[in-house]
Amino acid sequence: MAETAVKEVMTDKERKIMQTFGEVIPKLTEGEKNYLLGLGEGMRVSISKTATEQSAASAAE
Repeated sequence: MAETAVKEVMTDKERKIMQTFGEVIPKLTEGEKNYLLGLGEGMRVSISKTATEQSAASAAE
């Protein structure tokens, strides 16, 4: 399976977010971890849906 290499550069804000979550997650209860996971998955679905809609709108033009 061929994989496309994508170089991602994190912004300072993204690094801060990752650092903060890295410190907080080990201290969360299982319920809090499940909530955070659900929140992240919901955001991913929303972003994916928006990207798909934008692609469809661009193709229709």
